[in-house]
Amino acid sequence: MAKSQQTFSKSEKEKKRLKKREEKRKKMEARKADKEANGNGGIQFAYVDHNGNLTDTPPDPELKVEYELEDIQISVTKKEDLPEEDPVRKGKVSFFDSSKGFGFIIDTENNEKYFT
Repeated sequence: MAKSQQTFSKSEKEKKRLKKREEKRKKMEARKADKEANGNGGIQFAYVDHNGNLTDTPPDPELKVEYELEDIQISVTKKEDLPEEDPVRKGKVSFFDSSKGFGFIIDTENNEKYFT
């Protein structure tokens, strides 16, 4: 008597695949029915008001704010605008393994450990 080539896992995978296909078909039919019930409706718009909230009405033109072109910055903050930090830190060696070549240093200012 020959053994069936259809294993349990194969049949389970096939059932899942068919179930997904059926769910997808039902969703598609539901969307079609919803579209037909609501009519074509056209494209719906969402507007953003002056507070950044989404609304269905266009924004009030009186609340429009104009900015000067020079006030708009599209770049990274310039080096001279950043506060200068001292690149040399002081600390105490808490652990160092010379055979592997790494260790940890505890910073004296904020007591944080740094891998070196």
